[in-house]
Parts: sequence; structure tokens; C-alpha cells
Amino acid sequence: MLTGKLGETDSETVIALQRQLYRLGVMAGEPEQGVLDSITLQAVAEFQARANAQYDAGLPVIDPADPGAVVDMNTLQEAERSILT
Repeated sequence: MLTGKLGETDSETVIALQRQLYRLGVMAGEPEQGVLDSITLQAVAEFQARANAQYDAGLPVIDPADPGAVVDMNTLQEAERSILT
């Protein structure tokens, strides 16, 4: 289960997020497992943008170029239950 807010956090939560982003088809490339690297942040931004466009989710879209980007709890929850098409 994805919970909390991701910044510098435990790798297990990041791994769960990365797996879900792969399942949703928004992860491109090979991220560093368990790390909020640029590949993972790009996938999060893509997920947020798609969720907003398709479901008016109201998620704040992160800047994947910002190494200090934080993934909010709403994004984690939406990713966990999402069925993006």
C-alpha cells in the first residue's frame, strides 16, 4: 500500500510506486530501484497529468526536473487505485 508523502523516504514505498507506474504504462526506462530519480519523477508527472485530464483528479503536477520534488499523498492514493487508459 502506498501511503504518506514521498520526498526522501523509504525505498519500499518508492518501489511500490515504481511498480504501479509500470502497471499503468507511464514509466519509461529503467529507474533506480527504490529511488525518486528523474525517470520516476517523469513518470509521476505523466501520471498526474493523465489523471487530471481523464478524471479531473486535481493533482498538482510536479516538475520532474526538480530534484526536491515531493509526491503528495493524493497522488500516491490515486496511483494505487488508478485504472488509467
